[in-house]
Amino acid sequence: MSLRRMVMGFLQIVRPIYFALIGFSPMAIGLLLSIATVIAALHHISFGLLSDRYGRKPFFILGGLFATVRLIIFAISTDFWLLALGQGIGALGEGVGAGQPVVSGYIIDKTNTRQRMTTFNTL
Repeated sequence: MSLRRMVMGFLQIVRPIYFALIGFSPMAIGLLLSIATVIAALHHISFGLLSDRYGRKPFFILGGLFATVRLIIFAISTDFWLLALGQGIGALGEGVGAGQPVVSGYIIDKTNTRQRMTTFNTL
């Protein structure tokens, strides 16, 4: 899980640089980054509730798939609207990915009260 967090943190730095390198204006870059932020924020609660109801594993898998689709779209397109779609899909992955409600719920499920603080701090 900590590796996924490292990758997500790395992407937070690389995405705006990549968008600038392919020629987008600062305003377009800000819009693309905002799309992901808004969608992820809106889906945090719903994915947390759904994972409580249906289990964590399906949402771990979905998160990985959404993140992979985003990276594939980034690799094959420089079109603003396709990249915006990729950002939206990837944001769904962030909503269920590392450090988000599904992972937090998983940690709570699998650790006792004494281990929990150490586990959260380590990951």
